[in-house]
Amino acid sequence: MAFVEPEATEVKLPSRGLIGYPEKVLIRPITGREEKIIASAGGENVEGAINRVLNRCIKEGAKAEELTEGDKSFLLVWLRVNSYFPDYAVEIDCPSCGKVFKKFIDLRELPVKYIKAEKLPLEIEVNGKKVALSPLTSKEVEEIRKYREQLAAQGRSLEDLYPVRYAYMIKRINGKEVSISEKIDFIEGLVGRELAKLRKAEKLLDHGVDFRQELKCPLCGKSFTANIPITLEFFLPTEGGEE
Repeated sequence: MAFVEPEATEVKLPSRGLIGYPEKVLIRPITGREEKIIASAGGENVEGAINRVLNRCIKEGAKAEELTEGDKSFLLVWLRVNSYFPDYAVEIDCPSCGKVFKKFIDLRELPVKYIKAEKLPLEIEVNGKKVALSPLTSKEVEEIRKYREQLAAQGRSLEDLYPVRYAYMIKRINGKEVSISEKIDFIEGLVGRELAKLRKAEKLLDHGVDFRQELKCPLCGKSFTANIPITLEFFLPTEGGEE
């Protein structure tokens, strides 16, 4: 029997078309051809496998590597809901009693944040300099992950990772492109009130699915906020349904 590709749907992205690719993409659900890519991916190859799946499912609009992390998370949730079912079973560690409980999350109910900046790059003044910022792309997030691994391999403190995220968000300083090391030096030399400007700007750039949930432990009754983890069950679900 010949393979018939599912019908694609036009989906509006949380970045609102400000990044350099269209505001909407044409995307279709996952099939067995994509599922086998995820199923055969090893630990270090998961991100590459996810990108391959996205690039096969996105028919028009953008490549996975150029998507912002916010748009990418949004499309992954769309794929999960529209390829399988909205219920996502996760195991949560309660911070109060230390026990683990299962929770079914309706992915359709996760809030979606749309970018607040009116144009990009977002230009702000920091320490007397004009700093142009844009949200991180999927490619940049992967570069930061590799940088983290390098720090760990060198036995360096992960404190050194703190300025790296902001360094990748900075595209230009006073209209000039500068190296990552120069941007890190710039950030580390800022006083607190100037760093606060970067954090404020980051909120204007923030977009995508908010995975934070207010949960209540059924074992001890305590309430807490937790980030919903993305596990293999997200990409290869084995069950759906309600609690």
